[in-house]
Amino acid sequence: MIFENTGKKSWKELDDNTKGLLLLAWHNGLTMQEWWPNENEWKDFSGDYPEWNIGIWRIKPEPVKQVRWGNDYEDGPACSDYEDGPVWWYTSRKAADKGASDGRIAVIRREIVDGVISYYKEDVDD
Repeated sequence: MIFENTGKKSWKELDDNTKGLLLLAWHNGLTMQEWWPNENEWKDFSGDYPEWNIGIWRIKPEPVKQVRWGNDYEDGPACSDYEDGPVWWYTSRKAADKGASDGRIAVIRREIVDGVISYYKEDVDD
């Protein structure tokens, strides 16, 4: 279920299907967000029950997560150097395994979630 309300429509402007989607999402425990025009941002709702007819609502979007894999070698750069280092990033672990050559000691998984980059070393399967 997704409803991002990019047009920032009020409850009265929404059709019955969209209202039903919001109510079902709330019932199923998804995080709702309310538009705060004075602060120009969506904020997570943490109250007991949304006052649907007063605010502008949406279902909180899932964070965008991008995962890539690279190979680490004995003479390669330290993990902290990968962002700017000479590493070839693959779209899958299988592709990284296929593209590896002798001397590989680990696989590096790079995750980007909402613009934040994190690196993790994974053991090489023998």
